[in-house]
Amino acid sequence: MANPTSKSPTSDTNRTSLEHTRVILSRLNVEQAAAMLRLSDELLLMVTDAIDGDQATSDLRQLALAHSRFRPIVHETLMRNCVIPIRSIPMYLILISRHPAWIRHINKITLIAKEPAKNELKVSHRALEASRSFIRSLWPSVLLQKEQEFQLGMESSELWALVLFAALSNVKEVLLRPMRGQWPAAYESLLVRTAPRDTFKLQQCLFDVVKDRLEVLSIDNDGPLKPAESLSLVQLRLYTMSELKILNLAVRIGYPFDNRGTQWALPPNLEVLRIHCDQATFPWHILHGLHYAMTQRNAFSSLRQVQLLLGLPCRSLARYLVCGMESEVDILSGNVLTDSELLADWKTLKKSSLETYFPKHGELEHDTLDLTQYRPSCLLEEIRCVEEELGRSINFSV
Repeated sequence: MANPTSKSPTSDTNRTSLEHTRVILSRLNVEQAAAMLRLSDELLLMVTDAIDGDQATSDLRQLALAHSRFRPIVHETLMRNCVIPIRSIPMYLILISRHPAWIRHINKITLIAKEPAKNELKVSHRALEASRSFIRSLWPSVLLQKEQEFQLGMESSELWALVLFAALSNVKEVLLRPMRGQWPAAYESLLVRTAPRDTFKLQQCLFDVVKDRLEVLSIDNDGPLKPAESLSLVQLRLYTMSELKILNLAVRIGYPFDNRGTQWALPPNLEVLRIHCDQATFPWHILHGLHYAMTQRNAFSSLRQVQLLLGLPCRSLARYLVCGMESEVDILSGNVLTDSELLADWKTLKKSSLETYFPKHGELEHDTLDLTQYRPSCLLEEIRCVEEELGRSINFSV
């Protein structure tokens, strides 16, 4: 089956296919088909893409007439590809409340922002009832109190996102993908520490349920986040996620904190840290902090790999670090102080490795966590080669 997210929701082809599917399904006197028509365009598009990509059932009319074959496709699409626009969270909760058996098959959520960030959602009575049923299953003994707290924040996307995460009890992996330059409030429900006010009591309870389940968390973005709109690790509550094993994040989410602060910023049992860097920032602070915590504080004993995904060629970065010859990059901005032995020091660690990845073909248009776009290359070795060629030693101090 083709990847349901492989096409752009804005393309003319997909819009035509989407309208075609709606017309065909509207002719079916089947309750399940009617429910599909009430989904948002994004969710219905996933179904459409799955149908169009299946060569055995490429004839939509034939598929619609044989609707017993349509239901398994919808079932598999929603199970295997839980890609949810923030605005569609209430509708998705309705869907899984009607099909609770699907929940056990969903182990990954991708929460995307397809439009400028808004904190308030418009929700229907059915969505409210579906959410209450999930809250009821979590706290049957204190239902009235939790319902009252839910009532206070029922239009907040932060609260709805946490209800979704809590409802999907088998989810181990979450991917957050904001729009270019946007940071939706729904993401902050999972990441940002909130003040202990009455309206946040339910959010904290939901977060406590979710944090002990997550094993993989990725913060990707559709282009570079502006510094003023990115978050610092010291603002996040990642350190409370004791079961988190793999963390993928944007390099901008890492400033500012000193060496000693790293221990209280990252998950304690982390095994793999993957950082996708832009062309303006190299994560010296994070590398310094991690190395200090591991060697001086005996922290992060489970950390096996730190992978840096860089958006420019290895040679360009090495030449810049040695002598600033690549003027189009500004890797050492931000008054960062480091030393020439940092990369070499990581080589001496027995239980953890520092790996650098660079684009396979030139430079990337924007940062991405997709490892297929990169190839491994040792930055330290490239630096030594440049030093030898130019007859000078690197000095990182600025």
